Amino acid sequence: MRVSVAARLCALVVLVLADTAAAQSPGPSNKVVVATGFANDYLATWVAQDRGFATQRGIAFDITLSQATGTDLAASLYANNVQIAQTTATTFALANENGLDLVIVAGAGIQTEVNPRQVLVRPAAHIKSAKDFAGKRVGTPGINGALDIMFRKWLAVEGVDPKSVNYVETPMPRMADLMKEAQVDAVLPVEPFRTRMIQAGVATPAGDYITSVNKVTLLSFYISTRKWAEANPQAIAAFRDLLKEGEDYVKAHPDDARAIEAKYLKLPSEIVAQLPFTATEVEVPPSRLQFWLDVCKQFGVTKDDPDAAKFIVK
Repeated sequence: MRVSVAARLCALVVLVLADTAAAQSPGPSNKVVVATGFANDYLATWVAQDRGFATQRGIAFDITLSQATGTDLAASLYANNVQIAQTTATTFALANENGLDLVIVAGAGIQTEVNPRQVLVRPAAHIKSAKDFAGKRVGTPGINGALDIMFRKWLAVEGVDPKSVNYVETPMPRMADLMKEAQVDAVLPVEPFRTRMIQAGVATPAGDYITSVNKVTLLSFYISTRKWAEANPQAIAAFRDLLKEGEDYVKAHPDDARAIEAKYLKLPSEIVAQLPFTATEVEVPPSRLQFWLDVCKQFGVTKDDPDAAKFIVK
């Protein structure tokens, strides 16, 4: 189902009003709750928690996996139930344009040619190139979400009118079944769904729609409210340190890291062993976010022309 821009704006306005009513004035935190999503973009945080890195800096970080996304996570940040949360650029840009004051405290997953996130197609759909998507049904995890907008950008770059495609909002756990039932012709998954669909013969890759447009793309990152960030510079520095320590551990101990990944994603170890590690980047250059702000405006997600640098905590 297509979620209207008006509905998104209403949800965001409610959050702004709730923040005003709560009049939150956060002070320095000795305990920080971090909400991550169910994707291996966040493996460094799970490693940090599992191996004790998260409590070695005078601040206790509680890493939690959350099913919440978008405005629900923003509500948790403003209620101070969560201090740091994962998000993607389109949600972040829309939230800030409509009255929320969120900032990036650290990066998470980046897309490079090393770890492709291709659009997957049904073999029977006979899709071989971008032009073949015209008239097809593409399952996207969220209308106007990061993957959705990047796919549209790729089509435009390839000379295909993005409006010629039918977009169907499709939860990732349902993508394989909908492909089998021919309810959609293509999908935009992340790991572990991408690899599992390919291995099951449900789908085949039909183009790396992200890195063919932008060689290094910021796909996920960690945010907080600006109020909390300004009150907690030490916690942010400690969080970035534990992320770097977690990343170093993944590189030095890949087998153990995969065991931790299997534990947090609740997947069989033999499945996780076949998943590529996501490339990550703790420091976020303003150019990474500016790319997204420009794309969001190009496709009507947002209208403003903000400077990316003002949204990134130094």
